[in-house]
Amino acid sequence: MRWLARKHPDIHVTAIDIDGLKTACKNVNEGRLSDRITLREMDASNLGFQSESFDHVVNFLGLEDIHMTWGREGVEKAFKEAHRVLRPGGSFCFVAMSSDEAET
Repeated sequence: MRWLARKHPDIHVTAIDIDGLKTACKNVNEGRLSDRITLREMDASNLGFQSESFDHVVNFLGLEDIHMTWGREGVEKAFKEAHRVLRPGGSFCFVAMSSDEAET
């Protein structure tokens, strides 16, 4: 999220996590990016945003956690929510990795 905000100084990033925002807050404050990054504690399968709110949605390693917790149904809900909050023509990118890679 910091990388994205630094690489594209003209954008605002809204980042969510179901928990663990303490580390994210520290990273945002250390990077002096609090004016361009908003952090919200939220479940990706039940987003508290209005429909068509975002140009892009990125899920970085969250689908694995959703799948482990809620199974296929949770992943499907997360995809539907990403689609719902995207503006027409927006993009959805998700990053996943194998469990072998995740441990490193």
